[in-house]
Amino acid sequence: MTTYKEIKGQLIRQVSSDPSDPQLGQIWYNTTIGVLKGYKLIEGVWSSGGAMNTGRSEGMTAGTQSASLMSGGIVPGSDAMTNNSEEYNGSSWSEGNNLNLFRRGGGFGTQGTQTAGLVSGGNGGPSSPAAGLLSTAEEYNGTSWSDGGDMPTTKFSHGACGTQTAGLAFAGFTGTNVNTDTTAVNTTFEYDGSSWTAGGNYGISNNGMAGFGTQTAGVGVGGNSPASAAVYEYDGSSWTAGTSVPSARRAHAAFGTLTAGAVCGGFNPSAGTLSETLVYDGTNWETSGSLSSGRNGLGGSGTQPAGLAAGGHPALTTTEEFTGPFNAARKVTTS
Repeated sequence: MTTYKEIKGQLIRQVSSDPSDPQLGQIWYNTTIGVLKGYKLIEGVWSSGGAMNTGRSEGMTAGTQSASLMSGGIVPGSDAMTNNSEEYNGSSWSEGNNLNLFRRGGGFGTQGTQTAGLVSGGNGGPSSPAAGLLSTAEEYNGTSWSDGGDMPTTKFSHGACGTQTAGLAFAGFTGTNVNTDTTAVNTTFEYDGSSWTAGGNYGISNNGMAGFGTQTAGVGVGGNSPASAAVYEYDGSSWTAGTSVPSARRAHAAFGTLTAGAVCGGFNPSAGTLSETLVYDGTNWETSGSLSSGRNGLGGSGTQPAGLAAGGHPALTTTEEFTGPFNAARKVTTS
């Protein structure tokens, strides 16, 4: 809340009506209604959405707030994976067709849409539980899943973003067995809808990060070690360091674009399970609302103005909808 003390010494413009195109931080006095006003950023807010039919964490997501796709993941109370998929219409979830393989952690971030989704790699197999790491990809057409091209190596707990025909998978674990043979890597793979090719190496070898954006304007956030605040941005050929997030995290959700992105939830060893939401404008991070409760391993989809968070531990069936931050004129408190 802005106080009169904070604007002391400024020349306040007097106008008979509010400016049609005010700038963030601008202050004026509306003489018609006798009110001192300022143009400020209003925090984003989360509201309850429809509960998923199958609770899960570490699932894979695609789509928007009103047309989202959630597939795979770990089911409640066990180490068993699911191959179940569900579709969200903005108010409720309905059953979609199953993945061909049981899998979890096949790309943290949003890849594709509800009718053109993509999952890449992960931990899983033809039955559950399974210890193997995967290099296979699957594509969804809104009705059924089909096999996509195989990545050059296995990947699990990696960042992901882009679309079904221009996807990006970066960093994560590689190996053959999730229990005995995993190595964190910095490799990046680009997908063109049929095959994967190597891109520029991610800034660090790590896992547990999440991605948002596109194949040529992608963002990777956070990760393990034991929790990272690192941010890297991809331009289609190489990664460069971006502005670090204020609070380190892993196993969080992410959605949006390079210049209008968001991350929410996750885990930090010192703070525990997180509820905080952070929004990104391509340069700076700002805190913008919180989930109803902390959770990690959740999935995210949509845009910064209209995002979605679903699943995660411990609120495994919970869905929440994000109305992103916006600028608005507000009365300045002078007391």
